[in-house]
Amino acid sequence: MRRIATIALNMALALALSLALGCAGQTAETQTDAPALAQPLPTDYAQLGERLSEAIPARMEEHGASSISVAVVHGQEIVYAETFGLARREGELAASPETVYEIGSISKPFIGLAVMQLVEAGALDLDAPIDQYLPEFEIQSRFEDTSAPTLRQLLSHRAGIPSDLAVLEDPNYTPAVLPELLRDEWLTQPPGHAAVYSNVGADLAALVVERTVERDYGEHLEAEVLAPLGMGGASIRLTDAQRAALATGYDAGGSAATPITYKPCGSIRATATQLAQLVKWVNGRGEVEGTRLLAEASVDEMLRAQNADAAIDLGTQIGLGWFIRPGSEASGDIVHHNGATGGFFSDLRVSLDHRVGVVVLGNQRSPAVVTIADEALALAVAVEADLDLLAELDAVDPVPPPPSVELTPERLDAIAAHDYSDGTTHLHFERRRGQLHAKLRGRQSLRLIPRDDGTFDLQGRLFGMPVGQLFPGHRVSHEVLDGDEVLVARGPHGAWVFARRYEPGPITEVWRGRAGTYLPVGPAAEQIERVELHVEDAGVRVDAYAKGQKHPLPFVLEVHSDALATVAGHGRRSGGAVVVESREGKTVLRAQGMEFIEAPR
Repeated sequence: MRRIATIALNMALALALSLALGCAGQTAETQTDAPALAQPLPTDYAQLGERLSEAIPARMEEHGASSISVAVVHGQEIVYAETFGLARREGELAASPETVYEIGSISKPFIGLAVMQLVEAGALDLDAPIDQYLPEFEIQSRFEDTSAPTLRQLLSHRAGIPSDLAVLEDPNYTPAVLPELLRDEWLTQPPGHAAVYSNVGADLAALVVERTVERDYGEHLEAEVLAPLGMGGASIRLTDAQRAALATGYDAGGSAATPITYKPCGSIRATATQLAQLVKWVNGRGEVEGTRLLAEASVDEMLRAQNADAAIDLGTQIGLGWFIRPGSEASGDIVHHNGATGGFFSDLRVSLDHRVGVVVLGNQRSPAVVTIADEALALAVAVEADLDLLAELDAVDPVPPPPSVELTPERLDAIAAHDYSDGTTHLHFERRRGQLHAKLRGRQSLRLIPRDDGTFDLQGRLFGMPVGQLFPGHRVSHEVLDGDEVLVARGPHGAWVFARRYEPGPITEVWRGRAGTYLPVGPAAEQIERVELHVEDAGVRVDAYAKGQKHPLPFVLEVHSDALATVAGHGRRSGGAVVVESREGKTVLRAQGMEFIEAPR
């Protein structure tokens, strides 16, 4: 189990996007296998530096990366810091230690730190409903007996708040607008049910901080968190000083990306050595270079799995603003977070027992960042403990094993009697000759072949390739986790729910009459060309066509009434509401803070 927990999420996304777009091959994020750590292991940081300085250019060439900036930390000391490649391809400007990068979602641990400072001060309670601090907070719910989520649930992505809203891309966005917007949104799940990543939830936590201190969150963060950490040059809003040193971000295709705008969940910009101060803070259990920001007990709570009792999370452990990878007795646990914006990718991880950590920043959406972070942390642990971290993590599987069941014809028929979805694809199986067969879009197909151990082998063809070639070594099991009937995929890099049982819902004549094309209204028109609503006997699907994209991103819907449907499946987009209204004789669809109006027929 060499991969950190985020790879399981990436592979789930890869499957969903591949099925949705119908494109060939895997996404880049699924091809991040680091080689086994070369022997002999380094015995000091000079050897570590030599190994990394040789390996990093090779990884950049292998995976494609414009520039990489790396910092390795032991205790309170940066023991290696180097940059490679071009900060800006225009003019071939080389990256340097002063090059500034967007760190994306590594901004979230800072939200957690700011919240915990106020918890320590007695100003906030992690387990109080957030409407205690945001009295105007309301959100629609289709679940029984649901109260407002807590700060603990927001920071651990278990609040049921929608993952994203279009307003987060508004250049004038601030979290202050969220309570009003969320009044018209719906909980995606009961708070506390499962860990489902949410940028909106993180920004709600930042808004609670802002209201409590009666000060702009960004100003508070820079004065009370970044400066005491020794990150005085970092900022959540782009400063003039940063602008001159900011790298140009490039998307996976190499085109310059639009810089991120202010949002607490993801807009901090920093150099690798500035961000290394957060590693020092973890190593010091709340203290960095003699300055204590949190008590050790508060740090321990941040780095404790908040979802240890959630079977549906399949071993993915989340703290308060951090992800946790359980290790062996020898390796200890790894805490980590990565981040991605339009043109940047970042990774930060720390070995708690050995007090070493790494920061890897890149200005291109490239898997080189994850591969280099893997190798850099393993080399640092080798120096401190003379062990191969990659081998140790491979030997520890945090994912519970599948249940041992007999796949009788009756059990196969029970699976085939229901509908399943990953949110983008409708799966309905038929039992044929002791196997389960599902027909997908186009000429694609999926077969589940029963095994003696109660799991299934995956067969079939997707995008012209055998499924086994796309996802080697994977098995599928049918399970009930925390009340959800799901199909779970397990492979070399973890496990994830790739499809969840759902009820397509009552497909009424009202819904059938809504089939057709809808055009974006307002800011949505900047990114989306149109959406198409398809209503068939098997259910309802929305195809969203982004500007400049030939293939749509489909969303399979679970219909609850003539006015409400939600995205099926389990994961980041699941549970998102599609609300239907009539306005001046036209049907309007509302989803993720966007509106689409019925096109002329």
